[in-house]
Amino acid sequence: MFNFKFNVMRKTFTQKMALVAVSVLFAVNSMNAADPVKTDFTDLINNPSFEHYADDEKTPLDVTSTTDPNLISGALRGTPPGWLDTGVTPPATGNLSYGINRNAVNKAGFNACWAAPTPFPEPFALYQEIQGLPAGQYIFSCRMVVFKPRLTSQRFFVQTKNGENVTNNIVQYFGRETDYGLNLTEGETNTYAGWDFTDAVTDQESRLKPMSITVTVAEGETVVLGVKSGDMKATGDHTETQEGFFKVDDFRITKVVEPDPNDYTSSITNNSFEFVLIDNAPVLLKTHNIAAYSATDPQRGVPYGWSDIVVDDNPVGNSYGVNTDANNIEGAKQMWVMRTPFMTDYTLYQDVTGLPAGRYQVSCDMFVENGRLTTQRLFAKNNVQYYGSDYQYLLNIAENENVTYAGWETSANSYQSGLFLLPLSVEVDVNENEPLRIGVKSGNMKADGLPGTGSEGWFKLDNFRLKRIADLSGFDKLQVSNITVSGLKGEFTVFNKTDKELTIQVVSVAGQILKTVRTQDALSQVSVPQGMYILKLSYDGRTETTKVLVK
Repeated sequence: MFNFKFNVMRKTFTQKMALVAVSVLFAVNSMNAADPVKTDFTDLINNPSFEHYADDEKTPLDVTSTTDPNLISGALRGTPPGWLDTGVTPPATGNLSYGINRNAVNKAGFNACWAAPTPFPEPFALYQEIQGLPAGQYIFSCRMVVFKPRLTSQRFFVQTKNGENVTNNIVQYFGRETDYGLNLTEGETNTYAGWDFTDAVTDQESRLKPMSITVTVAEGETVVLGVKSGDMKATGDHTETQEGFFKVDDFRITKVVEPDPNDYTSSITNNSFEFVLIDNAPVLLKTHNIAAYSATDPQRGVPYGWSDIVVDDNPVGNSYGVNTDANNIEGAKQMWVMRTPFMTDYTLYQDVTGLPAGRYQVSCDMFVENGRLTTQRLFAKNNVQYYGSDYQYLLNIAENENVTYAGWETSANSYQSGLFLLPLSVEVDVNENEPLRIGVKSGNMKADGLPGTGSEGWFKLDNFRLKRIADLSGFDKLQVSNITVSGLKGEFTVFNKTDKELTIQVVSVAGQILKTVRTQDALSQVSVPQGMYILKLSYDGRTETTKVLVK
C-alpha cells in the first residue's frame, strides 16, 4: 500500500491509499509489468462534459456566477465552447434557449448542454471532429435525455471519414424503433437505445441516460461525433415549437481491448443494482421514473442478488431499495437505505464464490448527506473503508476491523450542488475456494457514541467492482511509492524521486479529466482552482492514484 499525506478541512493525516479504484482511472495491475494499454481517449474531445471555457487553461465554467458577463440567467447561451453546430438563429427578443446550464440529473460534473430553440432548426447537429485516434474498435458514448412531448429525431451519432469519404454513419435514437417513422434519415445506420420516455418536461425528470455506438476506426480516419435533431415528428409533420429538444453530457471515447483477465466484477450478482426480481426472474430496468413507488413495488426492499442483516427493535420500513436518485449513477439505477430513526446496525452483503487465490481490490461508489455521517463504510471480510476522514470518527469505530478512511466530505442532497457518489476501496486476501463476503455497513451511532434520533446512517450506493491485483506469492514484490504530493493554495506540488518521465492526470471527483502534465522534473507545481482532486500518476509502466486538496 502507498502512504500519502494530504490536508482535509485543515486536518492533516496520513491516508493509506489501497490503490484507490476510481471508475474513470486505470487500475493498477500488480501482476503485469508491461506498460499499461491506453483505452480512454476522451482527452481528444474538447470540453466533453461542458465544464470549461474552451481556452488553453481549460478555465472551469461556473454557470452560477453572478459576475461573469457571458452568462445570462444562469446559463452560457449559444454554441458550447469547443463545439460546432449547424447554426441556431438567436431570437429577436428574449433569451436563446440553447447552451450550458445545470438543469439535468446524472451529469458527469456540474454542467450539461441543452438545446431548445424555438422554432427548432431542421436539421440540427451539435458536433465535433476528432483526429488522432489509432486504428481499432471504439465505444463512443454520451448521456442524453428526450421528453415524450418533444420527441422528434433526437439521436447520438458517430461518423468516420477518410478525407471527404464517409466510411461509417451510425446513429442511436433515444427510444425504440416503434417511436419513429417518417423522420428517419436516409444514409444512416440506425440503432435504438430503447429508453422509456417521461411525459413530464421538468428539470427533475431530466435524468440523462447512457447512449453508445461501437465503431471500427481505420488508420488516419477522422471521427465526427455529436447529437442530431430536428423539428420533424414521426408523422412527417414539422412543428414551430420546441419539439426536437434534448439535453446531453459526458461524451467519451473508449478503445475496445481484450477483457482484463483479472477483472472479476462479473462474479458479483447485480453489482450496479440494474436488475430487479419479477416473477422469480431478473429483469433489467430501463425506466427513469423517479416518482414515489408503492410498498409492493419490486424496486423497494433488498436488491436482487443481495442480503441484509438488521440489528434493531423497530420495523425497517420500506424506504430502501433501488431508484435513480443520484447525479452520477452507473447505468440507470442505484441503491439507497434510509429510516428514521436509523437502525442500530445495518449490513448489506453478498458472498462471492469461485475466486482464485489472490489479493483483491473491492470498490464501490457511495454518497452520504450533510448531517447524516455515522459509520457508513465499505467492507470485504474484516477490511473496511469509512466514508470520511479519521478525525470524523471517535467513539463509533467498530471493533475487530482493519480500518482505512476514504477522506470524503459529506455534501448537500441536491441535484444542483451535490448527490455525487464517490469511490471507496479496500484490499483483501482470498484463499483458494474461499467465499468472499463484501458489502457495506452502517448504523445510527454518531462520533460521540450516542445514537442519532433522525436518519443519521442513511446512504446511497452503486457500482461494486472486484479486481484481482496480485497472487498471494507476489505481495512482497509491490514497490513503495516514489512520489510525494502536497496540496497548497491554488496549486499542488509533486516530488518525483525517480529519474523517469512522470505523467500527471488531474481528475475531478465527478470523474472529469481536467488536465494532463508530463514532466521529468524532480519538483512540479500544477496550478488548479480550489477543491479536491484525484491524481493519476504514471511512470515506468506503473500507475498510482491519490487525492489532493487544494486550498
